[in-house]
Amino acid sequence: MTLEQMKIFREAARFGSFTAAADSLGLTQSAVSMSVKKIEERNNVVLFVRLGKGLELTDAGQFLLKEVTRNLANIDLMTRRLKNYEAGSRDPTALACTHHAYNFWMPGIVSMPRGVFRSPVDLIAGDAGDVAAWVMRGTVDIGLTEREPCHPLFEHANVFNDRIVLVAAPERARAVPEDVDWGDLEKFGPIIWALDDHDSVIAQALCDAGVDLIRLQNKAFQFSSVDAVLSLLKRGGSIGFASEAAAASSMSAQHLVRIGKLEIELKYYLFCKKGFDMADLAKRMSNAALEMSGQKVG
Repeated sequence: MTLEQMKIFREAARFGSFTAAADSLGLTQSAVSMSVKKIEERNNVVLFVRLGKGLELTDAGQFLLKEVTRNLANIDLMTRRLKNYEAGSRDPTALACTHHAYNFWMPGIVSMPRGVFRSPVDLIAGDAGDVAAWVMRGTVDIGLTEREPCHPLFEHANVFNDRIVLVAAPERARAVPEDVDWGDLEKFGPIIWALDDHDSVIAQALCDAGVDLIRLQNKAFQFSSVDAVLSLLKRGGSIGFASEAAAASSMSAQHLVRIGKLEIELKYYLFCKKGFDMADLAKRMSNAALEMSGQKVG
């Protein structure tokens, strides 16, 4: 599989749409479709199936997405870190974070007028496992994930919080009662969410709430990325879980609205190997997140 094919497949999976992937990559829809078809034919597998107006990954597609995402992240990291060896190049702090943090939190934190980072910072995105591995190997200096680091060589701090809520397009939301409870969810399917670093958080919360996950599975669908989930939700046929940070712009534009009061706490942890001082950065990031959410900084 070529590097280009991996990138095309990743974008198709991320958006759940060949057309959206083509727009993102500057290609034609047929070029994206043909690239995916070549992967399927070469390996005798099916990677996507149709679900309404979107695409859902098969088991083979989910496996490939994890491997492609990991390989592309490592290639990108290798290339970017290699540039630090250029003559006269200044070595910036390398901070790796989950895709969700990279897309929905770091742009605002980096652009804060008072400046969160005191020196150049190189931001890298990966899944939670990759981020922890990069920090452990010393490939990056600091990690930021929704998974609390438990290795004894790490020190960590909870720098900000988010929450996962139930959302839908306005007309779809009106069909769901405001007092909807966890046990009612299967009545209002299909329910969708992303196969990202929040998948395990959502599954655990549902389990803790006593939801019969086997029964719910018949009315639940998981997509490769939050982008695909939000895109499908805005079309009006489903309700689904998304973090407030990810859904903020869609809710502000009234494309999506929150349903009921069900929510799942989502914590973000900054961590590093012991011996690397991150205390001041952790405090500045925490204050920046509070300012972004309109809360008073103490």
